[in-house]
Amino acid sequence: MICCSLSVVDGAARSREDDARFVFFLLLGDERTIVICCLVIFLNALWRFFILMRLRIGVLVLVVVCLGSCLFVGCLGETSPVVRIVSPTYGGAVSAGNVTVHVRLLNYPVVAESGADRVAGQGHLHYYLDRAPPIVPGEPAITQPGTYGSSESTSFVWSNVSAGVHTFGVELVNGDDTPLSPVVRDQVQVMVVK
Repeated sequence: MICCSLSVVDGAARSREDDARFVFFLLLGDERTIVICCLVIFLNALWRFFILMRLRIGVLVLVVVCLGSCLFVGCLGETSPVVRIVSPTYGGAVSAGNVTVHVRLLNYPVVAESGADRVAGQGHLHYYLDRAPPIVPGEPAITQPGTYGSSESTSFVWSNVSAGVHTFGVELVNGDDTPLSPVVRDQVQVMVVK
């Protein structure tokens, strides 16, 4: 998780206590989100400048900049697939027993069952427990039984997880179980407690 924090009051950076603080939590941290964050900060600073200068033309310029920014950001539409584990969180703690892993998937339809033929733009998810997701191109992303599971769902339940530090992973794979190219995966390390 990336957190951008900027305080802009009267065109100057201020301390965290200022009311005009802008905080953006960028869950995916991708380029588009960072660009949007920067544009919002820039537009806020520009607005403050025009308010201070009391320029009426400022409103017109701001509208033009906003429209141009919206068009610019629209052109950046992210189309590559992204998968992120949203629960459990990295470094968090969960109870031993059944542990449910929830993921967020963007820009990829999960439709094909494991073992199906490879169809461009279609696949499924492999979930991993205490194993790094395999990334060898053209080879099935399958680990030893009990350390991976295949699913079309954005959640997966691991049964009988013992107490201790565990690594949960997820990888987006083709219908034939091979990794996408480029590889699309995520991992979190979690403390499982009794």
